[in-house]
Amino acid sequence: MTPSNPRPPPSVLVIDDDQGVREVNRELAALKRAYNLGLRDERITRRPPITLLRENNTRRGFFEPTEFETLRAALAEPLRPVVTFAYITGWRIPDEVLTLTWDQVNFDAGTVRLEPQTTKNDDGRTFIMTPALRACLEAQHAVRNGATVFHRAGRPIRDFPRAWQTACEEAKLIGRIPHDFRRTAVRNLERAGVPRSVAMKMTGHRTESIYRRYAIVDEGMLKEGSAKLALLHAGQSLGPSAPAQATAVVSVSRKLAKLAEGGGFEPPRASRPGGFQVHCLAS
Repeated sequence: MTPSNPRPPPSVLVIDDDQGVREVNRELAALKRAYNLGLRDERITRRPPITLLRENNTRRGFFEPTEFETLRAALAEPLRPVVTFAYITGWRIPDEVLTLTWDQVNFDAGTVRLEPQTTKNDDGRTFIMTPALRACLEAQHAVRNGATVFHRAGRPIRDFPRAWQTACEEAKLIGRIPHDFRRTAVRNLERAGVPRSVAMKMTGHRTESIYRRYAIVDEGMLKEGSAKLALLHAGQSLGPSAPAQATAVVSVSRKLAKLAEGGGFEPPRASRPGGFQVHCLAS
């Protein structure tokens, strides 16, 4: 390889696992960066095209409520509030949850905040306490020992990989990782009908493309979608079956009405102050 001929000799590489693909891509990215620097400094006149391999890096892990409760019970007492906080907020455990200090918690305002430049994307963030989150933080405040919210006998918790693995084995949740709480929180926000723009502010996702990778759609959400479609069809029907259709979905209708009152449907429409309306027309 010379400045006049920067193309490396051809070779054949067989990779049969995702980890291998990721490792090769890191090497290719470094090589691509080196060529770019060489072009910038005029050490070479051209660079060969370098195409990264396709990575299958989309994980689909999340916790159902019963799974979360089982895992939390298997963890040591000091770690239970950590995972509770992560389960509710979806914040990143290593650098957003374990580093949380009491000056970031305001019980009077009912908020927990992350300052700008302290998050992965450098944006500040505020999370309004839910009743469960307030209860978790109040319990921690009752055993406060130092500036850090989460601690072991006054010592900040840095990480807990061994305790996590042991708890996952006991709970029969092999392969789960702490980052699955982030996916779980996003899915819960989607299930609750929180507008996506608001949910992204709560979890700290800057772009919708990344957020969508976390918004896992499961069978329960598909069933809910079908129930909403059934409501629409019931409202559009003009035949004699309309009353029966409306009766079949009345329980779902009531649940959706409650969500609509809270502005849980997206996008909101100014012409419909109720947020969601169902009209059943019978002959």
